[in-house]
Amino acid sequence: MFSIEFILNSELHAIYKSCDVFLLPTNNEIYGMTILEALLNGIPVISTFEAGLQAILNDKKLGICLPLNVAAWSQAIKYDTVNKSTSDLLYRQNTVKEMYNWNKANENTYSKNNCRLC
Repeated sequence: MFSIEFILNSELHAIYKSCDVFLLPTNNEIYGMTILEALLNGIPVISTFEAGLQAILNDKKLGICLPLNVAAWSQAIKYDTVNKSTSDLLYRQNTVKEMYNWNKANENTYSKNNCRLC
């Protein structure tokens, strides 16, 4: 386990690929872009409910939200490091690509606001 304060964008992909699981134990996160980055690299995520993407982490193949509890996090980390599969990796990557892209964001914005482009 390691903590990273700052990395260059050019190093980001290699860092994620070296991980078995991505941990985000936060008390205050606005959106959770790092969660999407981890999932896009096929890494399962363990985070708190405050991480901003609770809805996507309801799918246990993607990850899980837990309260800050050492025993619960330890158990989840053990599960994710032991239960790795290529199909889960691809599922995580494809889910993020399908759900979180500019076309989908545009579609959701306009449909929720009942807007039409002229």
